[in-house]
Amino acid sequence: LSFAATTPVLADKKKYPNFFRTVPSDNAVNPAVVKFLTFYNWSRVGTLTQDVQRFSEVRNDLTSELEKADIQIADTESFSNDPCVNVKKLKDNDVRIIIGQFDENLASKVFCCAYNLNMFGSKYQWIIPGWYQGNWWEQANSTNCTTKKLLTAMEGYISVDFEPLSARQIKGISGRTPKEYEREYSRELQQKGVESSKFHGFAYDGIWVIAKTLTRVMELLRVKQRQNTFHNFTVDDREVGKMVLDVMNETNFFGVTHTRSSGSALAPPPSTLTSLSTDPLGVADQEQADIESFLRDSRKQSSAGILMALGPNRVHSTLISVLRYICAKRQLQQQESDHGGLHIIDLAAVRAAEKKADGQVMFRNGERMGTIKFNQFQEGREVKVGEYNAIADVLDLINNSIRFQGVEPPKDRTFVRLQRRHINVPLYSILSTITILGMLMAGAFLFFNIKNRNHRLIKMSSPYMNNLIILGGMLSYASIFLFGLDGGFVSDKEFETLCTVRTWILIVGYTTAFGAMFAKTWRVHAIFKNAKMKKKIIKDQKLLIIVGGMLLIDLCILICWQIVDPLKRTVEEYSLECMQSGPRGVFSDSKPPARGEL
Repeated sequence: LSFAATTPVLADKKKYPNFFRTVPSDNAVNPAVVKFLTFYNWSRVGTLTQDVQRFSEVRNDLTSELEKADIQIADTESFSNDPCVNVKKLKDNDVRIIIGQFDENLASKVFCCAYNLNMFGSKYQWIIPGWYQGNWWEQANSTNCTTKKLLTAMEGYISVDFEPLSARQIKGISGRTPKEYEREYSRELQQKGVESSKFHGFAYDGIWVIAKTLTRVMELLRVKQRQNTFHNFTVDDREVGKMVLDVMNETNFFGVTHTRSSGSALAPPPSTLTSLSTDPLGVADQEQADIESFLRDSRKQSSAGILMALGPNRVHSTLISVLRYICAKRQLQQQESDHGGLHIIDLAAVRAAEKKADGQVMFRNGERMGTIKFNQFQEGREVKVGEYNAIADVLDLINNSIRFQGVEPPKDRTFVRLQRRHINVPLYSILSTITILGMLMAGAFLFFNIKNRNHRLIKMSSPYMNNLIILGGMLSYASIFLFGLDGGFVSDKEFETLCTVRTWILIVGYTTAFGAMFAKTWRVHAIFKNAKMKKKIIKDQKLLIIVGGMLLIDLCILICWQIVDPLKRTVEEYSLECMQSGPRGVFSDSKPPARGEL
């Protein structure tokens, strides 16, 4: 029985069939991480793993969990000493959600690299182990980054670890609530002057697992062998071994660690079960002395304090002796006994209470699935933001406790979405207004020219040519309205027709206006070129023929163009443009290639 071995390697039942533990495996955090990713709709992640077996095993299990949840692993990086090259690869592959598996000594190097590569803030989310010591960034900082830089890069990271003690204040099998147990444990630590361990609750529950299992086995033996006195048993006794296995499989009580799982086969190691001797109580003289001392002192102080006083060399032997003593005396007395505060459990009463309890100590293939806590690094300290219930598969986040660096959680990738680029409506409105003013002014000139066409000066300026110039200008003005209409105003099919119409209008208007001006200029040139200064009259009809000839040439070209190679709608993709935010959170930090229509 282990209360502190969290390495996933020991979960292999083929290699370690008799190993079990009261502490969750390192792999127990992986379902919680996947649930957390799913909660924020993150479907693309990257992993950064220290190249040691412990972390590699966790990463392999995480990969399996991510595949089951249909979450893409964009990049998997592992490193031994310098993580900067691997961190840069994550950035080059546009990984925004990074799941790290490394110890605290290398964590400072990772965040130093992240700071230098600007991989922090609103665009990135780091998820790392939560078992680091307090202020680890100061104790394990072997980088060239200052503490201020590390804290900047670390701000907002999420750490994941199992919950050492239950938060529910329910009295468990020991008659204490987790808080009462913790106060007693802390008091003993202060008195003895020893350091605390986060595994103490799992060790405490482990002792109860052994006591409860052996007690139940003795009851089963009494029922089965009422006619015969069963004096001793060993691990070689397959029948008793199967009983122990079945009883351990049914282990179910409320402990102080509040870890949860569902039952299955679990076999304790052979060294856990020792045989009862032929002595009536099954103990030797030295063991009897240890037991009497333990039971006598337990009336004065807590069991935890006694065990710490015994020292590491005698804790194991004393516990085994006490358990053997309890089992043997229970067998002889055939009744429930109270040994100086260490109670033999009434299983029927315990089971009735367990049905009312919310958290049980149970096993699944020798593993316990614990309550996983989520902490976030906020302003220089870790703050609990939620927890994950492994049995119910429920993620419970504390309201408004998670503080992301941006206005919303970071995106798991740079989203690239094709977006049609439209004519700017305000600009189109301004140009349309100016165009209308120009057309009104041209209309006023046309009205003035027609009304005063018989005036001597107007008549000398060729009013018909003036009218053509004004009409050509008005056609050119009209093309501005048509060129401002894009795919946002008309359909794709209508857009091709619109392209042809606006091209024809612009060309005809330009030729009409400048053709008339050219004809008038030519007439002046022809008159003043006359060297003999003879009177020469060039009538407007001739000028109209010149303008008509130009229009005829344009029409021939336009018709041939329309027949041979008509205008078609094309889409042009432009380069990426930086964009800090997008509509409805579509973009993370970049604007997609825009589409233009020609």
